[in-house]
Amino acid sequence: VRGDLSRDEFIARYDAGGIAEKLIVEPSVPFARMPDWYRSLDIFALASHQEGLSIVGTEAMACGAVVVSTRCGGPEDYVLDNETGLLSGFDEREFADRLIALIGDQALRARLSDAGIAFIRTRYAQAAFERGFMEAFSRLYGSL
Repeated sequence: VRGDLSRDEFIARYDAGGIAEKLIVEPSVPFARMPDWYRSLDIFALASHQEGLSIVGTEAMACGAVVVSTRCGGPEDYVLDNETGLLSGFDEREFADRLIALIGDQALRARLSDAGIAFIRTRYAQAAFERGFMEAFSRLYGSL
């Protein structure tokens, strides 16, 4: 877990599940170092109950981390189950099983990582956004 709280503060605030002894709490990563931090990950877990697009997931995927997410809305637009990442329901065991499957299968991680990077480049890169915006603009207003 990364954030601005100390380990003790984090545990005091968020240890309702009694998992404190299993947590490693580290300081926030400065913005300029985020790409390197994402690249240091094999897997990025997004265990939310509700998300919009979730930029952190797209950033992690763009940097090569395989995203495992709950079916919580926005991530389902880019985490295509067993294509660009893995999706899970909200059951803790199911989510853990998805993580365990990835941890034990380097070939699966490599395949999903490569597909995830390609998907983000195709769908979410600035050039793709600009192209889609201009296509939508032209449909609405015609060419200028």
